[in-house]
Amino acid sequence: EVSFGTRPRKGDEELHDEAGLLFDLGETGTLRVVGRIDRIDLTPDQSHGRVIDYKTGTKTGKPKDNSLSGGLTLQLPLYLKAAEALLGAAFDVALYRYITDRGGYGRSEFTREALDERGADLRAVLTAIVEGIRGGCFFAGLAAGPCNQCDFYAICGAAAGTNARRKADDPAAQRYNEMRDIE
Repeated sequence: EVSFGTRPRKGDEELHDEAGLLFDLGETGTLRVVGRIDRIDLTPDQSHGRVIDYKTGTKTGKPKDNSLSGGLTLQLPLYLKAAEALLGAAFDVALYRYITDRGGYGRSEFTREALDERGADLRAVLTAIVEGIRGGCFFAGLAAGPCNQCDFYAICGAAAGTNARRKADDPAAQRYNEMRDIE
């Protein structure tokens, strides 16, 4: 396990970065991303690598390859960037590996090529999230379906989706809605 932006766990001290991934969002500011990467594989000459994040749950909601899913699946592209910043190698792919029967032993990926092509989309999504948080905007339930997959479903309640859709045309939700349209 490799940590970035957090203290390493005991036994993982060899490779870590306490600064985290710093993502320049222009006028919005700098976003500091922290996390723990399950596994990094490097070629023998350490010039290229891949990132692997193991998943033990089901493939329900499994992201399409190279998708940002309107801001719902940012882990793989951010892990690619963090691994590159940490090691200075070119990382070709970040993978979700589903390692249980429930997950069907499947995989999902985000490639370096896609990150190069979709860099502006990633930046737009991160900017929308940061500006929304800064502005106190939280639009739970505006997208079709994610409420039932959300960790906070019990807090918002069954009417969260209905209440949020009433606000969908509010000008404050425009940036969020545009973000959700980024595949």
